Amino acid sequence: MVYFFMNLKLPERSNTSIQSEHAIQQMLHLMHVMICILMSPRDPGADEIDEHVKICLSSCHRFSRSYYQKTDKPFWANTENFPTLLCLAEQRRHHGPIRWYWEGTSERFIQKLKRVLT
Repeated sequence: MVYFFMNLKLPERSNTSIQSEHAIQQMLHLMHVMICILMSPRDPGADEIDEHVKICLSSCHRFSRSYYQKTDKPFWANTENFPTLLCLAEQRRHHGPIRWYWEGTSERFIQKLKRVLT
């Protein structure tokens, strides 16, 4: 991922500031770390999972605030996917290692449940 950012050239007409570029880098690196922790064969505990999820979500919020207007709703708040990451630690406590979760061959298996869950 480091090489990606070394070779990345944003358009000159882009509104992206140096602060936003750093926030993008940080967000993607922290997402990568979080995914590695979640998929680790060493079976991380719920507290470690919770810590990494919160760090990752904080970086998403930091990027959102550096890139978008302060009055805009953060991109991570426009979908349930980001906030539901906060449930992973509790799921780990009750159901075991996250790396073994499987929802079927595609997300369509849980679409009916998504309408009911908030």
